[in-house]
Amino acid sequence: MKDTNKKFIGMIFIMISAVLFLGGCASGSKVQEANAAAIAKLDAMQNVIDGPKIIDYVDAPDFQLSDVYGRNVSKESLIGKPYILQAFASWCASCITESQRIMQAAENFTDKGLQVVHVSIYAEETNDTMFEFIRRANGSDDSFWTVDTSNVSLNYGFLSIESTVIIDRNGKMTYRDDSSSDVARIEQELRKVV
Repeated sequence: MKDTNKKFIGMIFIMISAVLFLGGCASGSKVQEANAAAIAKLDAMQNVIDGPKIIDYVDAPDFQLSDVYGRNVSKESLIGKPYILQAFASWCASCITESQRIMQAAENFTDKGLQVVHVSIYAEETNDTMFEFIRRANGSDDSFWTVDTSNVSLNYGFLSIESTVIIDRNGKMTYRDDSSSDVARIEQELRKVV
């Protein structure tokens, strides 16, 4: 009798497992479709949050910074010149590539007055770490290499360590990107402000 009960219970277990398995497979495709749709929506939302955006000529917040070469730079000192604000940190490996992209995009417009202000958002930066970063990024002495002592990242709403903002000659923000920059897109946006 005990053997019969064990066999009976075993068969019920196998049947329940098969039903659950087959039921799971049937509804699994619907679950996978729903998950894929949810992930696609989240990806689209993330792109809206930190992807490229055209800004409708909003006043750029004021700032005053000193760079590693002892030069002062501020929104006021840049009025009349288009400029790029680019966030970075010396310890950030991807920031080297991002800085190189920004400098590559900017090089065709410096003769038209374009300035680049690189702003380290790392509060513990030193001149040594800044100069090492500039060396690794093949940074230009023509650019301003600064540490954010003026709440630039907060006031400009940088959402990532690779945030980039383009400001026109009148001190109006025209474009921002809080992800890795596309050189062609940055050049396209720079043509509008130089």
